[in-house]
Amino acid sequence: LSLDNQHFFVYSSKQQVPLLIVEATAPRANQSVFLHNALGLSRKPSFRVERMAITALKPEDLKSWAVIIMNDVSMPTGVLADALANFVAAGGGLLVATGAAVQQNWPTALLPGNPGPEIEAKQATVYNMTDFESDHPLSINLGVRNTIDLSLARVFKYRELQPGADDRVVARYNDGGAALLQRQ
Repeated sequence: LSLDNQHFFVYSSKQQVPLLIVEATAPRANQSVFLHNALGLSRKPSFRVERMAITALKPEDLKSWAVIIMNDVSMPTGVLADALANFVAAGGGLLVATGAAVQQNWPTALLPGNPGPEIEAKQATVYNMTDFESDHPLSINLGVRNTIDLSLARVFKYRELQPGADDRVVARYNDGGAALLQRQ
């Protein structure tokens, strides 16, 4: 009916998780573009994603975020490191994507595991995350329609992580290496 064609509306989700991707001052070309785009597509939960250089990040900025992803940057030191530890202690989420810049100053008091060398897949092979702890919240509904199946991700290189006594291995690669650790 023509009467039905006169309704217009805009839907906007009010519940967005504020998430910050922290990069190096001079990041690699497109370093976080895929991560940024993938998080921007998420709907349950929905994320408000921003990127920032590590040199621009100030301790007082941390309270603006629910989750911070350190994407292949050296962990901060001094006042910013203390503020980041307080952020995590207060319930803030911290995800560290390891790369060449991370190994030098890994703060084991804050982050799980001890980093080792990079493990690179042999030619024409890849690693996949195949072993997820079934009772972990990330594992719920993995592989179910309309969810993200992390086991489909192809990994060509990863940094070896040795879990500490208080660390939980949430996911492993198909070669047995720890893919995701959580500090208990």
